[in-house]
Amino acid sequence: MSRIRGYGCSSSAGPTSLHFWNSLCEGVDDSTSVVVPMGPLNPTLSACLWESPSLRDSEESRESVQSLLSRKLLDAWNETWNSLSDQQQRLLPRDERPGVIFASTKGCIDDFIWNQSSETPNSENECDPFTPILDEFLALAKINTPNSL
Repeated sequence: MSRIRGYGCSSSAGPTSLHFWNSLCEGVDDSTSVVVPMGPLNPTLSACLWESPSLRDSEESRESVQSLLSRKLLDAWNETWNSLSDQQQRLLPRDERPGVIFASTKGCIDDFIWNQSSETPNSENECDPFTPILDEFLALAKINTPNSL
């Protein structure tokens, strides 16, 4: 029997589900104004960012999108794991498959065209765009699931 035992969240509101919930309850717009250099136009757009614009030139900003998403999934997983009691943690050995719900208003899988080869990929290049992110997350979280994905 599967059931939800905990949850975590990482969003532009902050690194935890409490930040996200408080932002929703208070009606806060967590978007940031971002100037997009486009020649003479340079429009200002509103975007939801995980990190502040001041981090864009840091080492952290140079990581790949895959690594960023994997790290944010790890943050949410750690929030979930740390919220469980010792007894609950013992009931969820790290060699069982966790459920992962990746929610986004515009996620990396929205533009993926599913076809026969994406269901049974012959190479890493043929798989869906979310599988490498989950694989990296599972490795970072030290979750050993031989039959995952």
